[in-house]
Amino acid sequence: MGGKFTQILDKIFGKKEKTKKNKPKKQNETINRKIKIQKNQAGKKFYMRK
Repeated sequence: MGGKFTQILDKIFGKKEKTKKNKPKKQNETINRKIKIQKNQAGKKFYMRK
């Protein structure tokens, strides 16, 4: 599904614009996820100590 959708976007916007717009957003999302996971793990350890 994702492959076809990206191909359509490439046709409409052109590949260069698309990659420039999307790459930083994806990186931020992954960083935010990692931070959330770390916070959750820290919270679990804290509760386990109690």
